[in-house]
Amino acid sequence: MKNKKILFVLALMIILLIVFIEPIRAILIVVLLSIAGLAVFVSPFPLIIGILRLFFINENKKFTLQLITYSTIVLVIGSSTCGILTFIN
Repeated sequence: MKNKKILFVLALMIILLIVFIEPIRAILIVVLLSIAGLAVFVSPFPLIIGILRLFFINENKKFTLQLITYSTIVLVIGSSTCGILTFIN
């Protein structure tokens, strides 16, 4: 129980440092925006491959559906993260 309390206090201190110290906050936003932009740039390719596999290759449908699902999730999360972080800046 004591370790949880220490971890909670440490996490709260880190969050406060990130929110209130402007250079750290700016660097964090740039890093997150870069990661989200990379996800938005890369995720359409597996989505297109998954859709083509769904229509033209009849074996291993489970993998194809997972590929389509995960790449769609990454595309939605990445684009919403880019939008939110751009709106914050």
